[in-house]
This record gives sequence, structure tokens and C-alpha cells, in this order.
Amino acid sequence: MDAVLDLTVGRGSTSRHSGLRDVSAYSPSGQEPAAIHPYSRSGRFLAVKPADAVEFNLAPRLSRAALDAVVDGTDSTGDAAEDFRRDFAVATGAIDPRSGDPATAGMAIAESFRAIYPALVNKLSFTEDYADFGDYMSTLDRVIYGLPIVNARILIQLFDAGIVTTDTTVEHDSDFTVDAIIPPAATPPLKTLRNARLAPDSNLAAAGRVTEGWIHGNDTLTRDYHEVIPNWAFSVYSRATSPL
Repeated sequence: MDAVLDLTVGRGSTSRHSGLRDVSAYSPSGQEPAAIHPYSRSGRFLAVKPADAVEFNLAPRLSRAALDAVVDGTDSTGDAAEDFRRDFAVATGAIDPRSGDPATAGMAIAESFRAIYPALVNKLSFTEDYADFGDYMSTLDRVIYGLPIVNARILIQLFDAGIVTTDTTVEHDSDFTVDAIIPPAATPPLKTLRNARLAPDSNLAAAGRVTEGWIHGNDTLTRDYHEVIPNWAFSVYSRATSPL
């Protein structure tokens, strides 16, 4: 999405709207690409984060089947743009989050997950007992880490203007390709050093994405989830200041 914004509003185009739910119109600058063809692992766009003004609770009328479909990744209508418009309608309250409409299941899952995520990070990190959690997250990432409404609105405007294509599964001829895929963490054990003359050492430390799978939640912007780096810094300080 960052690349899409940079290539459109970042080049002088404007986005207009009136009111939370209004999509209104996109005014091109003439400097944007003729077409932008996005791709994703799921073939779908990120969900939309709800506005603060939208009242939310776990609607008891939501069926278990609707919730399971979100977790399984089978809740799509088959049209990525339609899915995204539906998410926008829920996030802005055009579809009442308390109505029990199956379209609101993604929002219910996302809001619930965000509330318990710190506890999950604490429970699941530093253990191999929940090795399938990464697979679970690969499906839910799209729902949990959604777009803010301001960016979602621009994306819908770009759909309507024909600038962003909405079939994320078809390969298109393009003048340029932006590879925005972040490589996964390496899988060898942390103490295995390849092509190096250094012996594995217990003082070798790693933090961040390279530890994904062993430590969860590395991509969060909240620094309170992890104590790895402060603990490492304290151990370095302790060794440096201890008597020889």
C-alpha cells in the first residue's frame, strides 16, 4: 500500500470525500502509472481497521461457521475488490458490527485477537509447543493488520478510477515490478554458523525477525511485548562492569 500511495497521491493526485463512509472521487495528477497490478499471498487485499467512532462488540448472533471461515481463509466472495468494499463498509459502520452479518466476522476476529495478542506473545514465545501458530498467523495477518480507513478509501477510489486492478491472481505485463516481499526468518539453529571460522558460542545473541517462530510478535510497533533486547543489554553491561 505504501508503494501505491507513493505512486498516486505522492505524485500530486488528490483524494476527496465528505464524511466517514463517503468514498467520493480521486483526481489524477497525470503523473501516476497507467495501471498498478497488486499481488498478495491470499489473492486478497488487507482488511480495513475500524474507525474509533464505530461502536463494536462481539455480536452473539455471529455464527460459528462465519468465524471459522475467517480463520480458515475461506470467507471470500471470490472478488477481492468486493471483499475490500465489504470490509470498508463494516469498518465505517455502514454494516452494523453488532448485526450478526457474516461480513462482520473478520472484524470480530481482528478486534478479539488484538485484545489478547500481548498474552499470546507471552504464552507462545520461547517454546516449540505451538509450532503451527505461524501457519495460523499467515491466514490471519490479512485480517488483523489491516489498513486505516483513510488509506482504504484511497484504494477504493483507485479501483473506481481503473488505476489499481482488482484481480490479484492474474499475471500482467508490466514495465516495472516492485518486489515488496519480506524474506522469512532463517531456519537453521541460531548456533550454526555457515562459512565462518568462528566456533558457535553461547554469547551469540539474536533479536528481531530472525527469531520469528521462537519469539512471536517481532513486527509489532509496541516495544513492551518483548524483554529480549533489554535483557541482552543488561547482560552486556553486567559483564562489562563485573570485576575480572
